[in-house]
Amino acid sequence: MVKLATVGTGWIVDMFLEAVKQADPEFVHTAVYSFREEEGQAFAKKHGVEHVYTDLDELGKSDVDVIYIANPNALHYPTAKKMLEYGKHVLCEKTSVVISEQLEKLYQIAKEHQVLFLEAIKALYLPEAETIRNALKKLGRVHMAKFDFCRFSSKYPAFLQGERPNIFNPAGSRRIDGYGDLQCVSCCLLLWCTKGGKGTGKFYAHRSGFGRHCAAWLSRCACKHLLVEGEYIRT
Repeated sequence: MVKLATVGTGWIVDMFLEAVKQADPEFVHTAVYSFREEEGQAFAKKHGVEHVYTDLDELGKSDVDVIYIANPNALHYPTAKKMLEYGKHVLCEKTSVVISEQLEKLYQIAKEHQVLFLEAIKALYLPEAETIRNALKKLGRVHMAKFDFCRFSSKYPAFLQGERPNIFNPAGSRRIDGYGDLQCVSCCLLLWCTKGGKGTGKFYAHRSGFGRHCAAWLSRCACKHLLVEGEYIRT
């Protein structure tokens, strides 16, 4: 049995827990952390979990094995850092850090404590990624790649009513360049930046600043499109 604790009480945690049940019954959800006691208790009751924590140090001292982090983005790095220092395996939602030095620090701590740190960027592990990799073998020099990711934010209606959900709150969320941009750039890195390889290239991403309310979050369409162009190699 692998004891799992979740940090955060949003809808994405519900989806993650459902996926865990389908993927591996060895994982058992044993603890919930929330900085609001009432929210933690409600979430724990919904999922049949006994232990609720409002103190990260107490969670770190517990006997859980793995921590799934899905609290506001601005808290991802300090939360992950603390849990790794307590010797816990960590799966952290994107974006896990703000600058590369923070990511290097997390990997360093994980190595020192012989635990794993992973960032939950699903695009890296989807079957489509392998399909694209195989298709690239039939292309010569790639001269253009286009990655689109758009969706309507479920929190947007609340924002229009004058509320400030975390996703639209610069103080509470601080998304860096937008989730869609992160997914697109991660695809580029997966396909063309291999370990030990060297090369040059350019990536163009639309910055989704809060002031501009970029279509990556507010678009009413749900389009996900990828196009890679190059010279076809006959085999």
